[in-house]
Amino acid sequence: MDLLSNDIHSLTAADILAMCADQVAEGATLELKSDLPSNDGKGKDPWHRGGRFSDYARNSLAREIVAFANTFGGALVLGINETKEKPSRAESPNPIPRIHELERSLRQALQDIIDPPLPILESKSIGFDNEGNGVIIFRVPTSRRRPHRVDASRDAFIRRMDESVRISMREIQELTIQNLSETRRIEDTIGNMRAAFGARLHDWLRVNGGRGAGFQLIALPTSPIDLGRVAGRPSLVDMSGEFVGIGENDTQYQLLWPFGAYEGAWTPGLRRISTSRGTHSSDALCEYSLTTQAVCELALFTKLSGFFAGWLTGALSKMLLWINRIRIEAGASGVEFAMAPQVAVIGQEAQLGLYGARNFGSYSDEKIPIGFAEFPIMSIGDKEEFPTHLMQFDEDLWNLVGKDFQRSPIRFQLMNPS
Repeated sequence: MDLLSNDIHSLTAADILAMCADQVAEGATLELKSDLPSNDGKGKDPWHRGGRFSDYARNSLAREIVAFANTFGGALVLGINETKEKPSRAESPNPIPRIHELERSLRQALQDIIDPPLPILESKSIGFDNEGNGVIIFRVPTSRRRPHRVDASRDAFIRRMDESVRISMREIQELTIQNLSETRRIEDTIGNMRAAFGARLHDWLRVNGGRGAGFQLIALPTSPIDLGRVAGRPSLVDMSGEFVGIGENDTQYQLLWPFGAYEGAWTPGLRRISTSRGTHSSDALCEYSLTTQAVCELALFTKLSGFFAGWLTGALSKMLLWINRIRIEAGASGVEFAMAPQVAVIGQEAQLGLYGARNFGSYSDEKIPIGFAEFPIMSIGDKEEFPTHLMQFDEDLWNLVGKDFQRSPIRFQLMNPS
C-alpha cells in the first residue's frame, strides 16, 4: 500500500491492516498516532467522553501536518498503535470513536489554524465496525505556499527523519526564498504561454478579418509530475463530467462548452499530444495540448462577436475535471495545480451572453473591453473546492464587464459526482 500516491478515497480497512501486518515504519513522509494527543500523555482526550477534541490535540496534529507541507509532503494516520522501537512501526489498529464526525471536524479545525492556508489537505476516515470506530488518514503534499505555521504558536516545523521539528528564523527565510523561486518559475511559464497565445491569436485574426476574441486556460502542476508516455492513453484526456450553474429560485443553467475535444483525435508531438476543433477558416478554432510534464492548455480563437458566460465557465469546469483526471492517472492526487485564465478581445468590444441565453441576441448590456485580461492565477487543490473556483471565476468575469456579481450570484454543482 502506498499512502502517498494511491487515491486516498480508495483506501479501506484492509489497507490499514496490511500496513500493520507489514509493520510499516515512520519516516520522513509518515507519522503514526495511536490516539488524539493528550496534554499529559496519559489521559484520554475529551472526544472519548462525547465532547469536542481539545485544542492541544488539534495543535499537536497541526504541527505534524505543517511539517509535511513544509518538507516533502506526507501522511498522518490517526488510530494506529505503534511499536516501542525507533523508528516506530505500525502494530495494530486502535479505533477511535465517532470517526467520521471527527474527520470532518478535525480537517476544518486544522485548516483554520494553519497559516497560510494549505492548498491541499486530503483526509479519509475508515470505519472498523458498525459503531463508528475507526482511523483517519490525513495527507498533504509539499506546498507551494510554504513556510506554513501553526497559528496558535506562530511556529513553523519541518520533517527530519521520523520527527517534526521546530525551525529557526534563518530556516524560515530559506524556505521563503525557495518558495519565491518556485513561484517565479510557475509565473514565468504562464507568462511565456500567455504571450505565445497572444501572438497566435493576432496571426489567426490577421487572416480572418482582424476582429475577434480569444480565451485561454493554462494549468500546470506546482510540484513535478512525469506522465511518461502520453500518446495512446485516452484516459489522460478524459474530461467527462458536467457542472451546472444554479441561480435565483434554484434555476439551473447548463455550462455548455461547444468546443470540446474529440475523442481519439489527439496527435503525438515531441513529448506532448494535441488536438483541435474547427479550422483556420471557420468561425472558431479551439486547440488543446498536454505535455509529459502535465502542462495543459485550452486555447480558443473566434471571429464571433462575444461569448456566453456559460461557455467560459463550462470551459473552466472541463479544465478542472481534466486536472483531476491527470492527477489520478499520475498517482498524484495530492499535487496542487496552478491555473491561469485569459480573455482577449481584438478590434472591437465583445459582448457577454447571460446564463440561459440560447442565441447571440440574448446578451447582457455589458461588454468585454478590448485588450488582454489576465485573470489571477488560481491554486487548484481538492476536488471539493472546484465549485468555489467556478464561483470566483464567474465573479471575476462579470466584474470585468462592470457587473456586480453579488446582485445575482450563481453557484455551481457537479452532477453525479463519483
